[in-house]
This record gives sequence, C-alpha cells and structure tokens, in this order.
Amino acid sequence: IWDMLGAYQLASVPVLKAAVEAIAFSHTTPRAAIVGGSEESIAYMDTTELSIKGRHSYANTGSSLAAAYAIDNKALFVGTTSGNLLQVFPAFGEGNSVLQARVSKGHERPVLDLAHSPDGRFIASTGLDSTIRVWNVATGDMARLISNKTSKKWTALAFSPDSGMLLATDPSGTVSAW
Repeated sequence: IWDMLGAYQLASVPVLKAAVEAIAFSHTTPRAAIVGGSEESIAYMDTTELSIKGRHSYANTGSSLAAAYAIDNKALFVGTTSGNLLQVFPAFGEGNSVLQARVSKGHERPVLDLAHSPDGRFIASTGLDSTIRVWNVATGDMARLISNKTSKKWTALAFSPDSGMLLATDPSGTVSAW
C-alpha cells in the first residue's frame, strides 16, 4: 500500500493465502476488494484503517483474474478463469460468509479485464476467447457480443466518461473503439 503523493510505502498487509489477482477500489467509500486467484475468495479492506473487515468465499466458478465495482457500489464484479462473470451482492463483506452471487456464463475462456460504464448501466468483459461481452448490470443479461475477426485477444477495456464509447486494446498495440 503506497502513498502516491509522497511515493513511499504505507503498509504491507497479508490478505490471502494465494496470489492476489485483482484489486478494485470502491467509488464512494474507503473500501477495496482484494480478489484471490486460486483461493476463490474476496477480502474486503478498510483503506482508512488498513484492516480486513470481511471475507467471502465462492466455489466452482473458476479462479479470479479481474474485478471492478459498480459505480453505485451495490455490486462487485469478478471475472474468472472459467469465463464466468460473478456479480457479488452485497459489495462490502462484513464478517466471513459463503458468497451467493449472480453468475453470468458467457466467455469460453478466462476473463482478462472488466470495465464498468460511468452511467452504471453496463459492465464490459474481455477474455482469451477473443470476445468482448457487454452485460446489463440490472438484469445480468448479455446486451452485446463483439467478436474479434483477427483472432487477436483484447487485453484491456475502458468506457468514455459519457458511457458512449468503449475502447479495447490488444497485445499488438492497437486500440479498437465502438
């Protein structure tokens, strides 16, 4: 944990037994979700106190590779190696519990990145299956499927501030826009 203005380390907090694969900051509260890859768990850190406030575990959905909070912080989205998108409710764990989440199956291979639209309506995922899937946050349904005709895999996603454009990058250095 680093102080970016002073460029020095604030703390080093052991959180998970396995490698941490993704971290997502809350948009409105001093919380961060730390997602463990093979451990299939989420730890919720209070970033003011630098302490873990809760944990969730999930099973049979694949190891985690990406995480993003919904703009309203009502849900945490987690992309997995099995191609699933987990929508976790509630987004802030208190205590320890077994996670009940909405699971959207879509990607045929691991999910690499997630991006949430600033208007709160959509979350986009990209994976090793050379697709981008745009999901309706309210229903969990896939709203759009974008296939890469060149077999390149998109590795990163971002929405524009007005939610009107989605950008994706690939390993060749190309940026695609929709």
